[in-house]
Amino acid sequence: MNKKTVVLILSILIIILTFSMTYFMFDNINNEIKKANKIIYLKNIDLSKNNIIRWEINENEWDYNDGIAQLSIIFDNQKNYKIINKSQLLIKFNANAIVKDSKHEIEFTSDRKINNWYYNLSNPLSSDSGYWRSLSSNELEYGLGAINRYPYEKLIIEINIIKPDNNLNSFNPRLKLAPDFDHTIFEALFYSKVIKYLYVFFISVLLLLINVIIWRKVKKGT
Repeated sequence: MNKKTVVLILSILIIILTFSMTYFMFDNINNEIKKANKIIYLKNIDLSKNNIIRWEINENEWDYNDGIAQLSIIFDNQKNYKIINKSQLLIKFNANAIVKDSKHEIEFTSDRKINNWYYNLSNPLSSDSGYWRSLSSNELEYGLGAINRYPYEKLIIEINIIKPDNNLNSFNPRLKLAPDFDHTIFEALFYSKVIKYLYVFFISVLLLLINVIIWRKVKKGT
């Protein structure tokens, strides 16, 4: 194997290593973006009467199946936030999973609602709730709690309307289930792309210079 072949093989290996490092450096950002795109909704829910809203999610209906999911309720139109905040709506929710035990060929129910120091409110829509709330020009979002999501399970969410509010139905209420992702990722997305491309450009230029130097030395040695 001559020197030129060795230089060519080393150059190819350096290129592969460079792009592999670039991928792994930004792998966490890519994963967060993928999770952010796995949001599902239950639309046309009725808040006007005492009832239980049941949301069934089969194991193959949602491709986010391993991690924490956040449950929230969404209303249209930011201008209505004062009306919504004054609402006396009282709801509670439960989250269970139908787990299949293939070894013993049985099914059983397991609680998937998260209860800890943060997710511990009996009425998540109360005015003193510390759960997340977000406002945009199109919608209002109120956090209800969090759920553990595992593979090969059918997830069942039940929203118990204890104290209904008919006025809220005019604001298009709907449930939202989203993976627990880093919401600041979109703020850093532009800068991360700039850094990524600058990194690739810098390494490419450096690699080119190294190759030019090596080729010149090989040429002199022949």
